[in-house]
Amino acid sequence: MPVTFAPARLPAARGGGGSGGGGKSRAHGKTRSLDRRETLERDARTLDLEEQEPEFSCPDCGEDVPVRKVQEHARIACDFRIVTCKAPGCQLRVPFVDLDWHREVDCKYTRRRRRLVRSAQSHVEEMATASCKACGESFPKAKAERHAWVCQEKLVACPNVITGCLAFVKASDLDEHLAQDCKHQARRRDLACKFREMEVSGVSCEACGQQGIDVRGWRRHRENDCPMRLIQCPLGCGAKDIIWQHLEDHYEESCPRRQKRDELIKSGQAKVTTSFRCTMGCGARIPEACMPGHIKRECPNRYVQCECGHSIRIKDRALHQRTDLVYTVHRVARCIFAVRREGLASLSLARGRMPQQVACPLECGEDLTHKELQDHVRHLKLRAGDIARHEREECAGAATFRKQIENGQRRKLHETCSQACGTALPHARMRTHQKHVCAQRPVPCRLGCGQLVPWAGQEAHIRAGSCTVALQRDALAPGHELLLLAESYLLLFKIIQESGFGGTKRIKFGQKVFHVNRWTIDDLPASAVLEWIKTGGVNSRWCEETTFWQLGNALKPTQ
Repeated sequence: MPVTFAPARLPAARGGGGSGGGGKSRAHGKTRSLDRRETLERDARTLDLEEQEPEFSCPDCGEDVPVRKVQEHARIACDFRIVTCKAPGCQLRVPFVDLDWHREVDCKYTRRRRRLVRSAQSHVEEMATASCKACGESFPKAKAERHAWVCQEKLVACPNVITGCLAFVKASDLDEHLAQDCKHQARRRDLACKFREMEVSGVSCEACGQQGIDVRGWRRHRENDCPMRLIQCPLGCGAKDIIWQHLEDHYEESCPRRQKRDELIKSGQAKVTTSFRCTMGCGARIPEACMPGHIKRECPNRYVQCECGHSIRIKDRALHQRTDLVYTVHRVARCIFAVRREGLASLSLARGRMPQQVACPLECGEDLTHKELQDHVRHLKLRAGDIARHEREECAGAATFRKQIENGQRRKLHETCSQACGTALPHARMRTHQKHVCAQRPVPCRLGCGQLVPWAGQEAHIRAGSCTVALQRDALAPGHELLLLAESYLLLFKIIQESGFGGTKRIKFGQKVFHVNRWTIDDLPASAVLEWIKTGGVNSRWCEETTFWQLGNALKPTQ
C-alpha cells in the first residue's frame, strides 16, 4: 500500500515578527522540516518498490533473491558460485562450498606447501642444539633421546629397587655399585634363582595344598580352580568370603534367600528351580549338585593342559594344535635337538672355508647349500601333538637329554668320529664332519684306479704299489716324469681358472714363494712342480683366497 504523509504543522514563532533575526530563524526551521519530509517520502517510495518488486529463485542454492540483486548474489553471496583456488600453482575452479575441502584434501599444491612448512619446522627443531644437564655435552636436538640412553653421567635408579634399594648412581658407576655397595644384589639373585626353580618344579597352593602349579597359571588357579577360594553367594544374599567348597553348607545353614526360596516352593508360590548357569561362562544351566562335576569334566570352557605346557580352554584345543602350536624343532622342549643349536653356529664359518653342501644339522637326511640351510631349518617343524611320538620313536637322544635334565646337567652332547680320526664333536655336526672334513673319510683314488682310500692316505696308496694307474705310469720310464709334470700343470691351471677373478696366486714350495697366474704358470721350474707332486701338494701352504672346495676339486683326477 502506498504511504501518504500529511504536511506537518509548524509551531508559531515566540518573538515579534517585525525583527529580522526572528524571520531568519523561522525560514531555516521551515527548510529543515521540508528536507526531513522529502527524506521520509523517498524512503517510503523505496519500501513500497521493494514490496512490489518480484523475486528470483537462484538455480544453484535455491535462495529467493530480488531481481535487481541477482548479479550481486551470483557474484558474492551464492554458496555454489564458482571460485578459483588461491594456492600458488593451482588454478582449479570449484564451488565455494567445496573450497575448504579442496584446500584440505584435494589440492596437491596446498598439501605440498604444508609438507614443506612441516619439513622446515622439523629441520629447524632438529638442527636446534641442546645440551645435556648431566654431562654438559652439546648435540642436535633430534639426537637428545639417543644421548639420554648412552649418557654415562646421568643418574639412574638401582635395578634392585624392587628388592628395596633406593640408591641413584651415575650410569658409569652402576656396575661398581652393584658389585660393592648394593646390599640387595644378593637378594635379587636369590629371587631369580627361586623363580627359575619355581618355573621348573611349579608352585604349591597354600589354600588347597595342590602342588606343581605352573607359575604363569597361578592367578587362574587362585581365581577359578582352587576349591578353597573365597567367593560371594551366587544367590545374591550379600554374604562374602564364602569358601567355594563350603558353599552347600552356606545354602543349608545361613543363606536367607535359599530359605525363603524353599518356603515359597513349599507353599506353592514358586516353581522348583534347582539349576544355575555355569560359572565358567558356557551358558549351560546345571543342577547345583552337578555343578562341580560339570566344571571339572564336561564344561567346554574348562582349562586343560596342552602338550606344549600351556593351559587352554578345551574347546580351543583342536584349533590351538592345528594352527598355533607349530614349533620348530629348536623350540620343542625336552627334545635333544634343543641343545643342538650349536650345530648351526659352528657352521657359520667363513664361506671360503666351507664345503659347497652340508648335511642338515637336524638329521632330516638332506644336503643343502649354505643359503638354503637357514630357511630349511627355520621351516622344519613339529606339531605339538607329535612331540611325544617324536621323542618316543624318532629322537634317539631324548632319553639321554631327559636324564641330564633330571641330574641338573646341561652340557653339550659329543661323540667320537666313527672313521677313527679321533675327533669329538656334537652329534649335529658329526655328519658334516664325516662327509667333508674328516681326514679318514673314503674318497676315490685321484689317479682314477677306482679304489676308495682314506683322504689322508692317498699318497701312501700310490707309493705302496696298490694303485694300478700308478704302476702303469711308473712303467713308462723314463717318460713318467714328463707325465707327472703335465698332470701338475693341469692341476695348477685348473686351480687358477676356478679362482674366478684372474688374480695372482701365492704358492709356497718349501722356503720359496711363487706368484702364479694363468699367464705365468709356465715360468714355474719343473723341479718345484715335481717336488710338489712327490711330497703331496695337499700339505703345501696356500694363500687365504684358495678355498676349501677349490683345493678339493684340484685333487680330482684329470682326464
